[in-house]
Amino acid sequence: MVGEGSRTSAWYDSWNDFGPLADVISHKEMHRHSYTESTLVLHLRNQNNWLWPPEWISKYPMLAAIPFPDLTQQDKVYWRDFEGNMVQFSSKVAWDTLRPHASEVVWYHMVWFSNYIPRHAFITWLLMRDK
Repeated sequence: MVGEGSRTSAWYDSWNDFGPLADVISHKEMHRHSYTESTLVLHLRNQNNWLWPPEWISKYPMLAAIPFPDLTQQDKVYWRDFEGNMVQFSSKVAWDTLRPHASEVVWYHMVWFSNYIPRHAFITWLLMRDK
């Protein structure tokens, strides 16, 4: 969710209903109007208005439909979790979404226990996997 825009990429984050602006506005077009790859949403607005180049409004009419953010809020990063729900981003949730999910094996506690030695655990894990 975009708030004041200080942590949201103007081009690559999905901060509006139309998705990342880089999918619509070319890099050449961005640079022609003195924007860079690291432009933030904060740089595209003043206190009450968007600072779109005038020709962009006619070339990309969807820019006029983007609602102005709530400047009293901080930016929040959301992530679609493993079940497809939008949740506030954390590396734990991201890892759980990206990792392969498999059923727990019966020999789990033989390899990974509280005082395991990493080298021994790795070798035991390889042996249990017939590697």
